[in-house]
Amino acid sequence: MKEKIALICTTYNCKQEMAESLQIFSLPGNLELLDEFVIVDGGSKDGTWELLTDLAKRVEKLKVYQVPGANISRGRNEAIKRTKADIIVGFDSGTRYDDNWLKLMLEPFVIPNVAVVGGSTITCGETRFEKCLAFLSITTKSDILFNPSHRGVAYRKKVWEQIGGYPEHVQAGEDSWFNARWKKLGYRYINVPEAKNYWRMRKDWMSTFKTSRRNIKGHMTLGAEAGWKIIVFTFTLNIFCMLCLILGFYNHKIWLLGLLPYLMYVYMRFKRGMCFFINPLNFLVGVYALLAVNIGTVTGVLEGVSLFLKNKIFGGSSNNE
Repeated sequence: MKEKIALICTTYNCKQEMAESLQIFSLPGNLELLDEFVIVDGGSKDGTWELLTDLAKRVEKLKVYQVPGANISRGRNEAIKRTKADIIVGFDSGTRYDDNWLKLMLEPFVIPNVAVVGGSTITCGETRFEKCLAFLSITTKSDILFNPSHRGVAYRKKVWEQIGGYPEHVQAGEDSWFNARWKKLGYRYINVPEAKNYWRMRKDWMSTFKTSRRNIKGHMTLGAEAGWKIIVFTFTLNIFCMLCLILGFYNHKIWLLGLLPYLMYVYMRFKRGMCFFINPLNFLVGVYALLAVNIGTVTGVLEGVSLFLKNKIFGGSSNNE
């Protein structure tokens, strides 16, 4: 008996990007692969909901629901609860996909015992700021192979059921948490590097800071089982350099003490895009963008650790975290 397949997504105020995704996944070749197509909207005010309801009238397999206030985790959980599928394929409304992405993501499930499939994320941008962030955010080979982003992932519904769904008390970090759970349960994973999704970077400093802060806060609130060493290193280095900057006003030699390790850190972050950052203007914009990421990381760690300790000491969690 053929396994039932559902494509799911949650969205909020993402009309333009969602329109592009809907165009791809509504192609006859993609719809033929699906038994269900479910999207949960978190209460969009920009026309996203109207876009979804209009298309649902014309695409029989597309079912749309509105759950006001739903974050990413709750939106995904609500979408999955509304399916009867054996295999769940998740995509992100703010990400672009190739026409054959869905086909590539489903092919590994014919292999015995495969329970989770991940593609690869390609960071991209159009403005100089976005391009700098894209080079700074290039996904490592380790992440691609072992820690798939849930903007491009597929898994058997039993995996989601056994884990207990996504953690709804955080705004971000849920995909790494979910990955850590299925790994502990021993589920077999296959990476399909050809199944590429294209993630456009944030357009300015403040949105970059907010995204970094939100993501790191979520990771730390959940215990950061994946990537915590990098997070702690980045936090410690930046706190040290900030202290050197302040103390340097009393003894200028301390500035040099903080400058040297920070320059080494910048080199490590920039080396994968060295040909791009050799341009002086790109380098300066890159340093500016990296500052937003780092300040967001420091803020997110402080907030996330405090929430983690609060939950450990007093128990429970809050959906407003």
